[in-house]
Amino acid sequence: MPNSFPLGGNESASEGALALFAPGQPNLVYLFTTDAKEKSLNNSLRYSVVDLRLRNGLGDVSQRSQPLPLPGNTLATEHLAAIRQPNGRDYWILVHGLNNNSFYAYAVTPAGVAAQPVVSTVGPVFEGLSVAETGVLRFSPSGR
Repeated sequence: MPNSFPLGGNESASEGALALFAPGQPNLVYLFTTDAKEKSLNNSLRYSVVDLRLRNGLGDVSQRSQPLPLPGNTLATEHLAAIRQPNGRDYWILVHGLNNNSFYAYAVTPAGVAAQPVVSTVGPVFEGLSVAETGVLRFSPSGR
């Protein structure tokens, strides 16, 4: 795809990229990316949009590397996951903040990606880049 570079992410990140179809729009794909600790997580959480109708059906990137700022200029760690919302259509994109114990959940609906996340604070603080990449995020099969 001619417009596909750079999209963000990093091959070293434990969960550097996540793709999903846009709710209610089967010709659009969201690609969410996080940066790696080796890059000091500088590009944090970003997303791009691939429109599969462009280039005579071959697809191309219509929006590239859009930042999703976390409150308070917090950086997102390498942790990235998605789960379908109970309505069976929309998604939550979840990341963990650096130097805090906050999870940030962005709604993805037919209207697009929410500009502000739902913030939940629980568990240990992910402090410093030495632990920012440790482990991965996973949702339970029940979605809870």
